[in-house]
Amino acid sequence: MGPQGPAGPAGAAGETGPAGAAAGFGTPTAEVTTLPVGSTPTVDVTASGPSTATVFDFTFGLPAPVTTDSMSAANGAQTVAATTEIPLVQGAAPAGTSLTFATNAITVPAGTYLVSYGMSGTNDTGTGIAIQLYESGAPVTNSTATDTAGATAPGSVSRTILYTAAGPTPLSIYNVTAESVTLSDAYLTVVRIA
Repeated sequence: MGPQGPAGPAGAAGETGPAGAAAGFGTPTAEVTTLPVGSTPTVDVTASGPSTATVFDFTFGLPAPVTTDSMSAANGAQTVAATTEIPLVQGAAPAGTSLTFATNAITVPAGTYLVSYGMSGTNDTGTGIAIQLYESGAPVTNSTATDTAGATAPGSVSRTILYTAAGPTPLSIYNVTAESVTLSDAYLTVVRIA
């Protein structure tokens, strides 16, 4: 067999072929998941299926909203013995709060709280009035508030502190005056801030 010859001239263009299938999309999906409060939002997109029916699946992760986790308790006129827990009645609390109330105490889950408390009243001996925040039946360090009060000159004490609970903790207020006091009112308000 001899050597191959030179290439021949190009042939004529062929006819146009039939149109191909158009690119298309299937029905996309979207899903939202709730992430813990303070998380960074996320999005995940995946594509599947042929180019004529590509399906895009979206998954969004959105942080849970910050809710007002709070509760208040109060009581009116009453006489409270020395170094005794002040009787309270549950007051306002938003729906869904994680705080609970039982036996004169607001129980808080782990977190950081703004805690406000106070009382107004008289002391027959004239030695003043004092209130202190207690956790699980024990005094909270540096949480005492005092004022002068007598039998005819009422006193009023209040305090607001930041309080951090490592786990579920009941908070209550005590009359830490050395004598009984006649109260016109007392209150405890707890608001979660972190």
